[in-house]
Amino acid sequence: MKRLAHEHKQTPKKVCEVAAKGFVRDVVKWTPPASKGATGSDARKQGEVSVSVDLAKILTAASPGSHGPFESPADVHARFRNPRTGRVNRSLVKGGYRKGNKAQVDAATLAAYKKKIIAHVGLLASGWNAAAEKLGVKLPAWVRRHGTGHGSVQVKTDGFNISITVNNEVKFVGDVKDYDRRVEWAFKNQIRKMDREADFLMRKAIRAAGFP
Repeated sequence: MKRLAHEHKQTPKKVCEVAAKGFVRDVVKWTPPASKGATGSDARKQGEVSVSVDLAKILTAASPGSHGPFESPADVHARFRNPRTGRVNRSLVKGGYRKGNKAQVDAATLAAYKKKIIAHVGLLASGWNAAAEKLGVKLPAWVRRHGTGHGSVQVKTDGFNISITVNNEVKFVGDVKDYDRRVEWAFKNQIRKMDREADFLMRKAIRAAGFP
């Protein structure tokens, strides 16, 4: 940060803010349902497909004209859903509903429930919304829709020292497999970017001064 601030003739605060913005963009880009092959809107679609697939494992719309009794899709989903990951637990499915023997649900009720659960896609990434809003980073609408109540951000300045602390406080964030690794990658990626830029600016200044 100090090298880059010197080369850019900017304050450390400005350099830190730019790096924090980059971190937020990167960490949201790689937050599940994102994967190597799907980021941005593709990640949203991937998440929506996962929801549909999970529900199809345990629920089926009743035949037209059928009068039940029907089960509550929310109750059935709760029985087979892993509370840590939000995904349907395959081992529980094997011991319960199988293909051709799923919970019968009223078609309209099932469609409404599916729409409600699909709307949860982006909740994990919304833990960075507070930081994005504070730092002026525009995130995708499907992430912003969950509001800023799932995270926090603090900016502290003490003379030439500055710290920006961002927190994702979604209640299940600690249970997401390998998420800490993705967060660390986003952080280190900003360090690499700053190093490369500082090196480039230094070499450019040396050439401008007439040195080979």
